[in-house]
Amino acid sequence: MTNVFVATRGGVSLTDLETEQVLGQVMKEVLGFRSPTAKYGTWLSRLDGITDEQYEEVVLALMLRGY
Repeated sequence: MTNVFVATRGGVSLTDLETEQVLGQVMKEVLGFRSPTAKYGTWLSRLDGITDEQYEEVVLALMLRGY
């Protein structure tokens, strides 16, 4: 099964409610983040705060997972 993943620099949209869980797992694995931190609050907010290179790594990892 392939999930549809729509990515823009301003945010990410997944077709189901796993967004925070999947994004959190990928960002932990790829970037070594332990949590979204109090500053960001959510993984989606943390995604907006990373560099373009880190963003590309996260998107690639999501694509390899089928998103």
